[in-house]
Amino acid sequence: MSVTCIVPVHNHWKTTAECLASIFKSDIPFPYKVIVIDDLSTDFTAKFLQNLLDMNKYPLTVLQNSANKGYLESTNAALQIVDTEYIVFMNNDVHLDKDCIKNLIEVYKKYPDTGILGATQYNSYWEEMSPLKFFVRGAGATQINHIRVSNIPKDLKDSEIIYVDDVHFACALTSKKVVDKVGPLDPQFGEGNYDQEDYCLRVRESGYQIAVAPKARFIHYGSVSVSDNMAYYSHLLDKNRVLFMKKWGDKLSQNKI
Repeated sequence: MSVTCIVPVHNHWKTTAECLASIFKSDIPFPYKVIVIDDLSTDFTAKFLQNLLDMNKYPLTVLQNSANKGYLESTNAALQIVDTEYIVFMNNDVHLDKDCIKNLIEVYKKYPDTGILGATQYNSYWEEMSPLKFFVRGAGATQINHIRVSNIPKDLKDSEIIYVDDVHFACALTSKKVVDKVGPLDPQFGEGNYDQEDYCLRVRESGYQIAVAPKARFIHYGSVSVSDNMAYYSHLLDKNRVLFMKKWGDKLSQNKI
């Protein structure tokens, strides 16, 4: 049993350093690897990552993009070289609880119908961040509002697993078997937004469930990289919402997925 964490980064090297430190300090009782994709950072990121490699202390692989390719292409490049049984999609603006990855894999193994298992997001004060996501279907599946987000109900707080429609790839586990069947992230979504929702629906169409593991916890600081250019991020959000609804709108409105 083995796992690879995929972490695309662009600038904000101190944020990346905290993320990687939380992985390296995690209680992972089996072999693991970390692939960091440096998406043409212009700050100290490249030097910082090279310093880590020079230490030869961590199970780290660094891919350097020759151009700014965005989250999807960076993640897909890493997927091409993964050779472990499990894969964790991660953002660089997260801090893992030391048992997060171990809990994800323990739950994933117990529920073989699960294709993607998300960890539960918290803010920096360890307050829960609405981890449950469900797609609106039927007449309510509009271009503006197609997904509903909610907190974990009190009667499910102690659940080992909760089935949902969508999870955030800030920290989400899948297997190489699932990726080999479903394929890479859809490149039409360019630099990101709606790519994760799309992938979850593709996984569901392939016969798997999407779920959240309440006891697998992590802090998500949120949108650190996109904060550099929020106007462009909003443009991508609007553009990809249209692409997403063109691809999935009919199936959602007709309750076919």
